[in-house]
Amino acid sequence: MGCARGTELAPAGSLILVNPGQVHENGAVDDGGFAYRTLYVPPPLANRCLVDAGFCFAQLPEFREAIASDHEIFSSLRRLHLAVETSEPPLRLQTLLTHALALLFPRHAELSPPRDPPSPSRSKIDLVREYLDAHFSQKVSLDDLCRLTGLSAFHLVRSFRDQVGLPPCQYQLQRRVLHALSRLRQGMPIGQTAYEAGFADQSHLNRHFKRFVGVTPGEFRARRNTVQDG
Repeated sequence: MGCARGTELAPAGSLILVNPGQVHENGAVDDGGFAYRTLYVPPPLANRCLVDAGFCFAQLPEFREAIASDHEIFSSLRRLHLAVETSEPPLRLQTLLTHALALLFPRHAELSPPRDPPSPSRSKIDLVREYLDAHFSQKVSLDDLCRLTGLSAFHLVRSFRDQVGLPPCQYQLQRRVLHALSRLRQGMPIGQTAYEAGFADQSHLNRHFKRFVGVTPGEFRARRNTVQDG
């Protein structure tokens, strides 16, 4: 990567960190070419995510280096990209972004440790669960849940995970799969099941159904029919 600091080599799996307004250029080191994924986060959005996570600062801190090696953050950002490409629910996209930024800035910019707010009452987390149970097929956002509880996004996700055992986005996906499982048992077509459960399409249902149940919806239907015939 070329920038005002000079030219630096970014090995495979590296993070290229560019501050707002910084002029830069990427290029291959040889004829083999290269590939990279880009995520441009508007400063106001980054600022909001970090404030929600409990960080205090006068202005958004700048990254200390242009190239960083951090497997955990690299994997986190890759999951975010893949979630966008596969039309994951807004709740999961917002959760992944907030988590990635809350890791990135403390490690690679000048940022003091965050405040550790007290854990919310069980009733607030129960309120989130009840809301997700009632709206599992809808495009629920972290903003919706924050307005419901008065908690910041980062604090809500962490507290929900601590008390329930998984983050709100995974809870919503699990509820969708359980609903799909019930409807498939009733004989509903797979495409209609995917739509009713809130999945973007049938392939989206297939991916998550297999992750939770161990087989695809088609395989589940085939086994169910075999058992009934027997």
